[in-house]
Amino acid sequence: MNMKNPHLQSGVVDLSTLGAKPVSASKTDSPHICDVNEENFETEVLLKSKKAPVIVCLGSLRHAPSGQVLALLEKLILEYAGKVALARVDTDTNPQIAAAFQTQTVPAVYLVLNGQVQPLFNEVPQESQVRSIFDQIVEVAAKAGLAGLNSEGEPTLSNEEDSAPEKPIDPRFIKAFEAMEAGEWDTAEAVFRDVLNNSPADEEAKIGVIQVALFKRTDGINFDEVIGKSLADASTYLEVSDALMMLGQNVPAFDLLIAGVKEFHGEERDQLKQR
Repeated sequence: MNMKNPHLQSGVVDLSTLGAKPVSASKTDSPHICDVNEENFETEVLLKSKKAPVIVCLGSLRHAPSGQVLALLEKLILEYAGKVALARVDTDTNPQIAAAFQTQTVPAVYLVLNGQVQPLFNEVPQESQVRSIFDQIVEVAAKAGLAGLNSEGEPTLSNEEDSAPEKPIDPRFIKAFEAMEAGEWDTAEAVFRDVLNNSPADEEAKIGVIQVALFKRTDGINFDEVIGKSLADASTYLEVSDALMMLGQNVPAFDLLIAGVKEFHGEERDQLKQR
C-alpha cells in the first residue's frame, strides 16, 4: 500500500471554481455515507470535517479497483458508526474536484480533518491496513475534540449544546479522575488500563490512557518556554506538540506532528507517527 503523509492546507480545494451539479443518489442507507459533488462539497466535506473525520474517496464507476476500495470503505464506515464519515466522489462527473485534490490516478483516498487534507492511499489495500488507519484517525479525532456524528448523520451535540441532563461519571473511572486531580498519573493510568484489560474496545478508557499520558509528559513544564524552542529534532516536535495540545490548540499540534513525519525518517518518524 502506498501510504503518504504530506500535509495539505484545505485551501488547495478551491471551491470558488466549483459549479453546481445535481447530487447523485446514495447507494446505501447510511447517513454517514454520501455522494459528493461541487455543489455540496463544502457542506459534506469541509464543514462536516469539523465535527468528524471525513474520508474522501475519489474513483470512477468504470474502474474496478475504485469499486473495490469503495466497498471496503463503506463496510468499515458502517462498523465505525458515526466516528468517521465517507464522501464518495465520481471523478468522471466531477473532474474539478479531482483537479482540486491534484489527483492523477484513481482510486485516491484522502482524510479531511478540521478542514485539513491529508492523502492516505491510492491503491487497493488490505482490510487490516485500512482498519488500522481508521483506528489512528479516530484516536486523532478524539484528541482534537471532534464529537462525531449521530445516527441521523448530524453532528453530535457538545455538552454546551445538548439540553439533556449531564451524563453521570462512570463509577469505573472515579478513582482515575481523583488520581488525575491529585497528579497521580501512574495510578490513573492503571485504572484505565484495568478497564481495558476487561473491555479492550472501551473508548472512554482508551481516551483516558491517552489523556493521562499527555498530562504526565507535560507535568511541570513551562508551556511558553517549550513552544518557543527551535524545532531541531523529533523530540522537540513531540514536546511542542504536547504543549500546544495542553493549551487547547489541537489543530496546530496535529499539524506539527504531520510536519515532523514529513521531516524525519526511521525511529524518529516512528515516534511521531505513534504519538
